[in-house]
Amino acid sequence: MVERNGAAVATMAMVIVQLIFSILNISYKLAANDGMPLHLVIAYRFLFGSVVSILLALLMERKNCSKFKLKIVFYGFICGLFGGSVGQYLSLKGIALTSATLASAMSNLGPAITFILAISLRLERLRLDTIEGKIKIFAAAVSISGAILLAVYEGPALNIGKTNINLLETTSTHPQANHNHSGHNLIYGTLLAFLNTVCFSFFLIIQSKAAEEYPFPLSLSAIMTTWAAIQGVVLALSMERNWNEWKLGWNIRLFTVFSMGILTSGLSFPLIAWCLRTRGPIFVSAFTPLCLVFTVVAEHLFLQQKPHLGTLLGCIIIGGGLYVLLWAKAQEAKKHEDKSTWQQNEDTSQLPS
Repeated sequence: MVERNGAAVATMAMVIVQLIFSILNISYKLAANDGMPLHLVIAYRFLFGSVVSILLALLMERKNCSKFKLKIVFYGFICGLFGGSVGQYLSLKGIALTSATLASAMSNLGPAITFILAISLRLERLRLDTIEGKIKIFAAAVSISGAILLAVYEGPALNIGKTNINLLETTSTHPQANHNHSGHNLIYGTLLAFLNTVCFSFFLIIQSKAAEEYPFPLSLSAIMTTWAAIQGVVLALSMERNWNEWKLGWNIRLFTVFSMGILTSGLSFPLIAWCLRTRGPIFVSAFTPLCLVFTVVAEHLFLQQKPHLGTLLGCIIIGGGLYVLLWAKAQEAKKHEDKSTWQQNEDTSQLPS
């Protein structure tokens, strides 16, 4: 019963995380459309986020400071790099060149990439001698083929009705409502979104290792976010010397960086850290398709951006590969659990009465 309740809580937590990510994708698109330099979005986001996460860690986990290790600082630096400054720059640039929907679709490769990286780092066994192991390889290949389809084929727009709301027209003197991208931008933006997914997979694996040694999600989130803020500010200072661009007014720019800092660092990062410690990186990455669903609906309702046939087909292929992979993982876990239970019962039966 406790195990089921834990799974239900973890599931609800990851649904909330994916809803937050979809909101962030839309906010990213609006800020980019308003002309805000992407490196400033990253710097301000993690500056706001580091303040929130540090305050939460001091408030809730102050007594755990004695368990702090220097290795955790290094883990936080790497996580801040892959899940923060570098990873988010790739994500924002990919969204600006393509769409929030395509970037979310590419993130569905996360479980397959995480699985491949876990195999490479010997955190996961391939088990080619079992049917489940062969199925996992096949599922990963299917997911990657769906990503390739997203990159090379856009297809016609799908007419599924429209609303009269287009937030893009309110954030730029050059609205991108028609969303006409060149083939070069589509390929380049898709590549950047793919690299961001690779970075996020590294982020999940490294954070999972850190959580095993330092099981305090708020403190771990504070360390990662602080490093990401430092890296983001250094990146922004090296790229932006016009101080007028650094000014924030009461507009979409302030809303984007403030809400992203609060929602990601104050809520989603701690939830991810907790789920990684209790359920592992494959479980966490399994919920990425929900972000795509939320983002497609939001773009259609609020940005007047229609989904395209290539996006739909690519999402179906990636999603199919994803859930076949998760099914194989579940079957492996069930067999391992049955074997452990049988072994325990066998050992118990051999005890003298």
